[in-house]
Amino acid sequence: MLRIGMIGADNFHALAFSRLANLPPEEGGSGLPARVTMLWGESAQRAAFVANEAHIHTVVDDPARMLGQVDAVMVVLRHGAQHHDAALPFLRAGISTWVDKPFTTDIGQAAALVAAARRAARCWRAAPRANTARMCFGCGTNTAPCARTAA
Repeated sequence: MLRIGMIGADNFHALAFSRLANLPPEEGGSGLPARVTMLWGESAQRAAFVANEAHIHTVVDDPARMLGQVDAVMVVLRHGAQHHDAALPFLRAGISTWVDKPFTTDIGQAAALVAAARRAARCWRAAPRANTARMCFGCGTNTAPCARTAA
């Protein structure tokens, strides 16, 4: 089973994605062999709520505590300016990383994340914005073709 760490709890995505992974199909879950097993949130109160609602058993006080404990992370922080700092340690550690939109708010930080993913030969996925092309770059994985963009 794929163990996923969720970074961010303040927006709806943390709850929605965690429910998809953790709840049984009859309760709206996906039934896929993946679970959100760890969560960090900007607000301890919101993180506790998301953890309870989505059956996440471990809430951490620092996202770095997920290193070595998860197979993948999803960065769903409310502000794109925070995505680079949240995602980079996981990419450097070779952990597959999905980053919500906006990917970053700085082109240099975006380039640094792409470079880190390529060096680690891990898939990273940038969530699509409405009415824009979806981007996925993957190297050495079967989850996404390398350097592919599709409308």
